[in-house]
Amino acid sequence: MLFRNKLIRFFIIPLLGIVLAYFAVDQGVRFRLQQFLANKEAQGVLVNYKGLELKLFQGTAKFIQPTILLSKETNSGFTGNLSLTDIIIKDIGYVRLLLTGKLPIEYIEMNGLDGQLIELKQNEDAVNATKATKEEIGFVINLKELILTNTKLTVFDADKKEELLRLTDFNLTIKNILVSDKTLAKRFPFTGESYQIVSGPVFIKATPFENITIDSINGTTNHTHVYNVNYKTALSKERFDAQLVKERDHYSVQVNTILFKNLRLESINEELALKSNSITFNNPEVTIYRNKLIADDFSIKPLYGSLLREAPIGIAVDTFSLNAANIIYIEKSKPNNGGGELTFNALDATITNLGNSYRAPVQVHFKSKFMNAAPFVADWTFDPNDQEDTFSFKGKLRDLDFAKVNAFTIPAAYTEVEGQMTDLYFTIYGQNDNSTIDLKIAYEDVSVYLLHPDSYKRKKVLNTLLNLFMPNNTKNKDSRYKDSHINVSRDKNKSPFNYLYKNIEKGLQDVIL
Repeated sequence: MLFRNKLIRFFIIPLLGIVLAYFAVDQGVRFRLQQFLANKEAQGVLVNYKGLELKLFQGTAKFIQPTILLSKETNSGFTGNLSLTDIIIKDIGYVRLLLTGKLPIEYIEMNGLDGQLIELKQNEDAVNATKATKEEIGFVINLKELILTNTKLTVFDADKKEELLRLTDFNLTIKNILVSDKTLAKRFPFTGESYQIVSGPVFIKATPFENITIDSINGTTNHTHVYNVNYKTALSKERFDAQLVKERDHYSVQVNTILFKNLRLESINEELALKSNSITFNNPEVTIYRNKLIADDFSIKPLYGSLLREAPIGIAVDTFSLNAANIIYIEKSKPNNGGGELTFNALDATITNLGNSYRAPVQVHFKSKFMNAAPFVADWTFDPNDQEDTFSFKGKLRDLDFAKVNAFTIPAAYTEVEGQMTDLYFTIYGQNDNSTIDLKIAYEDVSVYLLHPDSYKRKKVLNTLLNLFMPNNTKNKDSRYKDSHINVSRDKNKSPFNYLYKNIEKGLQDVIL
């Protein structure tokens, strides 16, 4: 009898107390979680779930088949519905939750998310008010780990007419995430230290006219492969031109694979920075079409140094590469044909110090076959830190059969060219306002023929006079080259590439005409 009393006193009663305390804490935690979710409902987030599993000793909570309704009161910029297989929250501070009702979330796993979001239309006053509120409260979210598995998400525009984003079979693990009012002001709304990603098809509405599609993504912070990437104007050339008020390029870009090495988003001195050791585009196929018959866009086009310098985030890509690219540029300047075509084939390019976080200048080296025939090599240097946007561009083109450029000159200028250019060397030094080109060229047996716009037949009399007065080669008693030194003023309504083209065009005009 005495033994039984001692057993009850020293073992059964404490055990019963522990059990009762466990259930009391369990119920208290459930009550606090319900309070937490009720507060979220008042903020515009309604969460329902079919079950809740608590593991107090492990510090985890698992919501079974939760649904989340976002209303405009969230001030997130989106409304919509989300359903999930489950949500698991790890490392919950139960003592703090019980005493304060606050739920600090550091580890969260969201499985089987399936949902649709709709982007809200926001006027400028609402955007400014939301931004001011976040700045005032010092908005900060820190997560040690976020896991998304089997995610299927679609984001629509405010009228639900167009998809802005679509993720399919998206899986992501990212560690040490920081979201704050400062990061939300940037295009990348968070920073993180490391990630692992596996994804099926992705769709992104990149601009009002262009879409990005991706077949799949697979990788980690160290190495990430993105497969079959397309950046394309959604409309056909004809429909695209028909709705334009101002000139705009039509794009078709396909990249076999993109490889990122050590890609990361970091916060440096409270500023967001995108960094990578290297980014490589393999086998890009690029076609750019421009209709010059449409009214010009007279907006100021900054040089690339200015674009990097004024970028909303820090950028630091040690090496950016293009491997085996083919670039086609089509310019339509006459109403009765599809436009002239220039090509750069088998193009390999390397850009070092690409960004706005280096003291050293950006250096571009590329080589290609111009018109799939003539070897073309160039080096381009500019410094984003230089407020004057000083740059140099040096190039060498060899062994060009001028008949190759007729694919451009005949449709664009009703002009046919014959002859052989053996060497072209040029160096352009310039800045945002003006530049100087030194050009040296050697050519022989050159003839130029003006064509009738309707029949494309040569104008016999005019061409006889033209070729009579135009030298058909550069040979003289002192050298086989002709030299040119020309000053060029920049048209800031034109692109940086137009600036380079204008320099070469002026230099060639000076030596040939």
